[in-house]
Amino acid sequence: MVLDHTVTSPLPSRQKSGPNSTKTALKNLQPGVTEFVIHLAFADDEMKAATRERDTWGAAWRQRDFDFFTSQEFRHLLQEQNIKLVTWRELARAARQ
Repeated sequence: MVLDHTVTSPLPSRQKSGPNSTKTALKNLQPGVTEFVIHLAFADDEMKAATRERDTWGAAWRQRDFDFFTSQEFRHLLQEQNIKLVTWRELARAARQ
């Protein structure tokens, strides 16, 4: 399966703007299937220990992403921008048809 677009947020912009870079990306989506590359996690002791040597990719920004992507604000933005979330299973079914 080939995706139309992939969105990753450069680390410096994620650290400075947090969800703002994601909001901008959502508002500027092109038609087609887009994959957002995100790494959600809780900033708990386990995640802090697992990422202790990687401050730039650590628990704090994973928690911020989790908070944003599970928020009412995110759901509202999806609705406002007419964005439909799909699963890999749905994409595979569509590809077979």
